[in-house]
Amino acid sequence: MKIAVIGQSAFGVDVYKALRKNGHEVVVVFTIPDKNGREDLLALEAAKDGVPVQKPARWRKKIADGKFEILPDMLKLYLSYGAELNVLPFCTQFIPIEVIEAPKYKSIIYHPSILPKHRGASAINWTIIEGDEEAGLSIFWADDGLDTGPLLLQKKCKVEENDTLNTLYTRFLYPAGVKAMAEAVDLIAAGKAPRIVQPTEGATYEPYITAKPELAEIDWKKTQQQLHNFIRGNDKKIWESILKQPISEDTDFFESGGTSADVTRLVEEIKFKAKAELENTDVYMAPKFGESVDAVIMKLRGGDVITVEYDPVSSERVRGGKIPQSPIIRWSNPHEFKSKSCRL
Repeated sequence: MKIAVIGQSAFGVDVYKALRKNGHEVVVVFTIPDKNGREDLLALEAAKDGVPVQKPARWRKKIADGKFEILPDMLKLYLSYGAELNVLPFCTQFIPIEVIEAPKYKSIIYHPSILPKHRGASAINWTIIEGDEEAGLSIFWADDGLDTGPLLLQKKCKVEENDTLNTLYTRFLYPAGVKAMAEAVDLIAAGKAPRIVQPTEGATYEPYITAKPELAEIDWKKTQQQLHNFIRGNDKKIWESILKQPISEDTDFFESGGTSADVTRLVEEIKFKAKAELENTDVYMAPKFGESVDAVIMKLRGGDVITVEYDPVSSERVRGGKIPQSPIIRWSNPHEFKSKSCRL
């Protein structure tokens, strides 16, 4: 079966690889434009295999009355590849309905919730914030609504007491999601894929968690359990909103495409949401997410993040002469400094 993969990031890469491993032909990959000269991971993987890669900045244009229409050249380009199915593993662009409905087998999308509950872009956050005992994922047939199309398959898991957005995603939603997308495509190829209309009962839609500042504010009037759920459901969102990718403890801000302008934005958002007064240099000194969390905690405790003092020391070469002066480094917080690495 000829497939067009429309998406991005590591999740998109693993779905792409799973489809090819199962014998399906990926005829084209549509992904996001390069960011600061860096290609998306999906673009790199497809190019390595010789699969055509397209990076449209947009698929449609705005017309009268606030409506949109597909760009004719984009539709023509898409149709030229002859895809029989669109697979959207992780897509942040709005794909016009003309593209969604064009292939013989239409289009399928991955969504990290048990639809119809938690429609919207922050489904994992709200699953945790609302205190759901179960989390899950849905593979559904795309339509012209927002996460409203018929269901193809679903997978579920228990939400652990201390699950966060990151642990829930990495433990279940990511690996099970890759397998589920591959399974869904196999079912379509075999002519066995169901189309189950989503029930109206239990349907919810929640806004993007960073859409409004008040959504990220802690309400101290809530119960201890509600606060616990709220904090767990909001971890890593500042970094994710800037870097546009899932975040782990080892994610490096700059290796992930962060720029000096992004540093300023990160510092401002941390100041607004965490009430921690970081400096731009703090980000450069602690570029990984885990290090950044330590830095924020240290600031909230009232200490400097990292202060470097040094005494110049001269050393004798073995064969005589002097080498340039080198610093002896002292940390201002030797008992609280937790980072395993530092950049000077």
